[in-house]
Amino acid sequence: MIYVIGGPTGTGKTSLAIWLARYLNAPLINADAFQVYKGMDIGTNKDMSSLSHVQHFLFDIATPEEGFTVAKYQALVRPMIASFLQKNIPVVMVGGTGLYLKATLYDFQFVAHQYKPDMSPFAAYDDNALYAYLQSIDPLSASLIHPNNRRRVLRAISIFLETGLTKSQQEAKQEKKLLYPAKFYAIDEDRTELYQRINERV
Repeated sequence: MIYVIGGPTGTGKTSLAIWLARYLNAPLINADAFQVYKGMDIGTNKDMSSLSHVQHFLFDIATPEEGFTVAKYQALVRPMIASFLQKNIPVVMVGGTGLYLKATLYDFQFVAHQYKPDMSPFAAYDDNALYAYLQSIDPLSASLIHPNNRRRVLRAISIFLETGLTKSQQEAKQEKKLLYPAKFYAIDEDRTELYQRINERV
């Protein structure tokens, strides 16, 4: 069984996951896109010393300079999970990155990239022009992305240019079938208290 603990930054999900991993004598696997990076400790509230009491994986495995992708994560985590489950060892996953969890636990497949597109022309686009371009090629994905979220808009455009398929077309091909037995838990908290806690951390 895989126990997945998610929730916004600052809700204490990692502390709960560590407690659960110790209680179950289970490995703890990171599913946060930023905690994979060395040095990104303050913003992610990553405390490697707190992990010393549990067997933990996929924390601090890359540098910001070299970069890391969800496809790389999927290739690392799936064999790891399969190995534990074959031995009837429960697994605890923790993180706030939904795409990492989706790519791990569901039949999420990546379309092979044809080539790396030249994205430099888009540097001259302001946010409105960039969003309008995305709307012209993939209106469904555009409707799910805020116009000012430049990084996600650029990523959706890049996916289309790399693969010839829009982001929404690729997602529609997924059956959204769960590959492993899993239970999902999400921590929620009053936003006022949560924001105060995050401000104090920063």
